Amino acid sequence: MKLFHGTSDAILGKIAKKGLKGRTSLTDSEELAEYYAEEAVAELGGSEIILSVEVDENNLRVDWPAYDEPLTFYRDEYACDDEEWHEMIEEGEIPYPNNDKDWATALEATWSVKHEGAIPASSISMEGAPISDTVKACIATIKKVLGGDTVIDVLYEWGEGRLDRDPVLQPDKPKTDNDARYPQFFREDNMSHEPSDKDPIEEF
Repeated sequence: MKLFHGTSDAILGKIAKKGLKGRTSLTDSEELAEYYAEEAVAELGGSEIILSVEVDENNLRVDWPAYDEPLTFYRDEYACDDEEWHEMIEEGEIPYPNNDKDWATALEATWSVKHEGAIPASSISMEGAPISDTVKACIATIKKVLGGDTVIDVLYEWGEGRLDRDPVLQPDKPKTDNDARYPQFFREDNMSHEPSDKDPIEEF
């Protein structure tokens, strides 16, 4: 099943390496995904991106906060305000899940679900291409335009300047002089890394 995830390209390299963490919000609405992307950009900087995610339906769960604090996108299809929304739920006039695994009902009403467990990068694509290929293509283009040596400095400045404001995005400490100018999360040999429970994977 294909769903969407909106986020910021500021963490594209990290997602390409480690995927998305468990309980990530997914939606079948590109409009709602764009909203989540705007929220991510407001917090992380960068530009909005929409990712396509292939998931096993058995791993989908109800996004309960979407019922507790509804967004106007879907709320307005049923109610005029939050108070009326909750009253209509109590009266059984809005589709409401029977349990945590009744994600289909939740998706109908709130346009969003949660994913139980991490989502590997191999299940994520952007504009029809695997996300790891997208990041590698970006690096290859910069190398072609600026030259192999210059791109090291560009990525270093990006990693040490723009991204290290968020501790999750800080590159590993360099081990050599060459490593000092090449952020760990952009190294191509790390693009195949699969997520584990110990990995700090960005939620957005």
